[in-house]
Amino acid sequence: MLASCTAFASDYAGSTQCAGCHESEHEQWRSSDHFQSMLPATPESVLGDFSGVTVQFHDETYRLFTEDDRFYVETDALNSRQRLEILYTFGYRPLQQYLVALAGGRLQALNLSWDSRAPEDGGNRWFHLQDEMSADSPFRWSRQLQNWNSRCAECHSTNLEKGFNAETLTYETTFSEVNVACEACHGPGASHVQSAIAGNDLVPMTTAPATLTWQFAKDQAIASPKGDASAESLNMCGGCHSRRTIIGDISPEKPFDDQYQLALLDQGLYHADGQIQDEVFVLGSFLQSNMHGKGVTCMNCHNAHTGKVRFEDNRLCAQCHNPTTFDVSSHLRHEKNTRGAMCVDCHMPETTYMKIDPRRDHRFGIPNPALTARVDVPNACNGCHSDKSPAWAEAAIAKGVVDDGYAALNAKVRSLDPFATPEALHYIGNVGHAAIKRATLLANLPLSQASIRAAVQYLQDDSDLLRVAAVQLLSVAPATIRGATLPVLATDVSLAVRRAAGRALVDVLPEVSGQDAPRVTTLVDDYRASLAPDEDVPSTQTALAQLQASQGEVALARQSLRRAIQIEPHYVPALLNLADRYRGDGNEAEARVLLERAITVAPDSGAANHSYGLALIRQGSAELALSYLLEATRCDDRQPRYAYVYAVALDAIARTSEAVNVLAQASKLWPGQYDLLMLEVMYREKTGLLSGIKTPLRILSRLAPRDPQVVQRLQRYQVF
Repeated sequence: MLASCTAFASDYAGSTQCAGCHESEHEQWRSSDHFQSMLPATPESVLGDFSGVTVQFHDETYRLFTEDDRFYVETDALNSRQRLEILYTFGYRPLQQYLVALAGGRLQALNLSWDSRAPEDGGNRWFHLQDEMSADSPFRWSRQLQNWNSRCAECHSTNLEKGFNAETLTYETTFSEVNVACEACHGPGASHVQSAIAGNDLVPMTTAPATLTWQFAKDQAIASPKGDASAESLNMCGGCHSRRTIIGDISPEKPFDDQYQLALLDQGLYHADGQIQDEVFVLGSFLQSNMHGKGVTCMNCHNAHTGKVRFEDNRLCAQCHNPTTFDVSSHLRHEKNTRGAMCVDCHMPETTYMKIDPRRDHRFGIPNPALTARVDVPNACNGCHSDKSPAWAEAAIAKGVVDDGYAALNAKVRSLDPFATPEALHYIGNVGHAAIKRATLLANLPLSQASIRAAVQYLQDDSDLLRVAAVQLLSVAPATIRGATLPVLATDVSLAVRRAAGRALVDVLPEVSGQDAPRVTTLVDDYRASLAPDEDVPSTQTALAQLQASQGEVALARQSLRRAIQIEPHYVPALLNLADRYRGDGNEAEARVLLERAITVAPDSGAANHSYGLALIRQGSAELALSYLLEATRCDDRQPRYAYVYAVALDAIARTSEAVNVLAQASKLWPGQYDLLMLEVMYREKTGLLSGIKTPLRILSRLAPRDPQVVQRLQRYQVF
């Protein structure tokens, strides 16, 4: 069954009913991105050129045409000529995508998109969203990454019911309204409408609270807030404007953490200083800002119904930042009314996604070119002055850049540097810093007695983000620690916290007894239930398999992993997990098939290269394995263990001196890793390369000063 606009659910009234009493708001909404989020393909909604044109990308041909006011694409993109009807438009600026139907109730977004910008801006053309497109690419329009039902629908339509059948892998997706309509933000309104028609007291609907007002005292540079801050607007807007996982029923009436688990400022998503990197949308950035800390909400800058900013110039910021102080050349460092003189140019730099869609960073950060050289982050100055160096930009800014130390500290934590823990804990303990920054550091601290003690304390913190982060850190602690510390969270008010705790306790449940047993069961049940909203996503099926395996449901675990691979054949974690299952059963041949498949579809995966290299070693092909083990140490997802195993493999074939170099380089990437350092010391002793042995030993003396192996060697080599 195709996703379609069905009869309204009994508690949904529809936007046309709202217009009768809220005509102005309704008209504003009709001009918004929300209105255009998804519409039936009609001559009014379709912007692309369907005049019979033929375009070609990546050796694939597309003919775009109309018949009887219906829109079609004819393409050989699936190795056979197909004629597909365009059923819906998806967005409209700066690009418009198009949805077509495939079997099983799927709607898929074509890779071919229309650039709706003006011709003078490079628009009014067809373009392909991918720079490259192999025949078996997971980004192809027919694959899971382009599936509307699982990846887009809940934020582009109102009252969406996914209707996924896990047994048949099919959908019967429905919605009350095709686009983001009134009730997507305000909740179901049938009772409200009925009470208005009857002349009774109005049944209330969800509304964002009144924004704070901002008033300048005499000669004050930044206005002071008046009123009470509220998180309700973030509950309303944040779910669709954030990088998150759905964990419960979606409703604007519910707290964010009972609907979603927000991604922290993790590597690959955000730069070390918190600037946006991957497509993370807005909330994670905004939560870092001083503005959020002072009570600013979305509606202070955006009209709630048009979505547009209240001013297109510096008056937007002058609502709170006195223009006599800030909207002057001495602060702007540019002449007024020239490029770079807009507040947003420096404090909200753009990152372009989908080739032509620039999005502004809502961190409202201060440009700091010095950090570009120190921790390899972009800066707004060189974003415009690309012909200049960061040193030039740093000199041009001169004094006045305030750095709270987060970027450099976060870079150390990302490198798993245990010596950064005391400084990180000091930062985390300062409530003046944004909770999402503190939570990110806490979640990623190297495991140690100090970090475990801190995490246990933060399990009781007022911030949901800090409690989730504490659980994430403890989730890699030994089972005895998890079993002793996490059951208390069974009564936590936040589903996101309970879900994280349940996930961390799945392998503890079979062993737990006494009064903690029902609490652990409750948490694991919450975790299991939180997987249901996204069970059509391969990562969720893989997580479900891990849960099932921990409960002894081995056959179900294999089934879930196979289902994940059916949903997306290139999903590497499922391929590797299923290979491990086969190997555990003694079926090395079947495991090898899956590992070969993983390395073929994801040659840039460190996990795939590492696993395949180990498989080759097990079958006696050590020389062949080395190239894969080496590649694993070079991939973006590399980790210390990959370098350790590669060094051991080199030593096994009498290339120990090379192993020493591998370990020394690895210790530069990941400072303070005991296993890497001690293995380097042992291999230096083995090869006689003693000239450099004091360097790892000095670090070990700080890391493990009472370790007998360390003490013995410190004395032997006279390291003081």
